[in-house]
Amino acid sequence: LSVTGNISATGKFAGSLVGLIQGNDVTIDHCQSSVAIASSVNGDGSHGGLVGLVNIPVKINNCIFSGSIKGASTNNCGGLVGWINTSGQNTKFSNCLITATYTVGAEGSNAVGRNAQGDVKNVYFLNNLGRAPYYGTEQVSTEQLKSGYVAYKLQNGQSTQVWGQKINSGNVGDQTPVFSTDANKRVWASTFRPSIDNSKVLAVRYCNQ
Repeated sequence: LSVTGNISATGKFAGSLVGLIQGNDVTIDHCQSSVAIASSVNGDGSHGGLVGLVNIPVKINNCIFSGSIKGASTNNCGGLVGWINTSGQNTKFSNCLITATYTVGAEGSNAVGRNAQGDVKNVYFLNNLGRAPYYGTEQVSTEQLKSGYVAYKLQNGQSTQVWGQKINSGNVGDQTPVFSTDANKRVWASTFRPSIDNSKVLAVRYCNQ
């Protein structure tokens, strides 16, 4: 699923995929959003890049939010989820990429999801939002996104190919990781070590097959 467009939020809990999650056994997988969320809320917006409000434990896996959350008078937002109620605190995030931009306030906000107590694994974000990020996350640079480092890390450990990136010099290739089952876009790591001491790593380079 890939969604684009614009959302104008005059109330709390805007999300580019869904505003509210409740019920049973919900998984969000292989979803990409470049939606721009514009908020006119004064104070706590609790907007999320993908989901506004979570009332049950949810699994969010292999997802991308590359849109934006904007609102000069709004705060308390999340890169993927705006707010997770106590009943949903075991929500799990894994293998996700957040390259979104923000103009909402940092107060009460979080780069991944507000009030999450569940597992957060292998989540990468370009721009921080609010408090220090959870364990299991890493803030990355545009160069790391372009080099193949992030695509390699997102795919690593998954038996089926989900992530890829065409790596070329200049602006020819993919500038960020993409969803791809194309083996030609699979990213591999090449590790360079000195011949006299194989325990040392001189450099790691990322490449396609």
